[in-house]
Amino acid sequence: MSIFFKKIQRNRSYYKNRIEEILKEFPIAHERVLDLGCGEMLLREFLIDQSCHYTGVDQLPFENKENFVCSDILDFELKQGQFDIIFLLGVIDHMPIREKEIVMERIQENFTKALVISQFNPSNFVFRFLFPDKKEVDLEQWFKEHHILKIALFKFPFFQRVFRLSPELSFTKFIATEYIYLIRKETK
Repeated sequence: MSIFFKKIQRNRSYYKNRIEEILKEFPIAHERVLDLGCGEMLLREFLIDQSCHYTGVDQLPFENKENFVCSDILDFELKQGQFDIIFLLGVIDHMPIREKEIVMERIQENFTKALVISQFNPSNFVFRFLFPDKKEVDLEQWFKEHHILKIALFKFPFFQRVFRLSPELSFTKFIATEYIYLIRKETK
């Protein structure tokens, strides 16, 4: 097995563990799900047995499967009420701030039940060192009218592990590598 293939397998295991952690908090069944930046459509594997209608969108043609749309998420046409739940995992971290804001403008009214977004933790000491000028979107401000659950995760991709951190611990803010925002349509 090549080193490249081993790395892909390791990353796949890590992403599956992250999805499992999200779905522990947010079980999904019988929903219309949009997965923006779906990559290899790993989320789809978790939703097949849940009778969900899944649509994956990615600009790279990773998959030639049913319900896959090859498109940049900035060009993908969203219609209001078309999807119950929108996932945006590992996507906005790779965009310039203006593109992040465009995506937030487009999705904020185009889900009927929930939005699940991951975003790097700008307070993490490693990110501050590696990316001192990187800007995050203030998701709590964008979705202030909705109920938001913020989950702190420590990702350890080399070992394919994801650890959920308690928000009550003082060091969580500095070691969490990403936050998962579960944004529900019902208002506060």
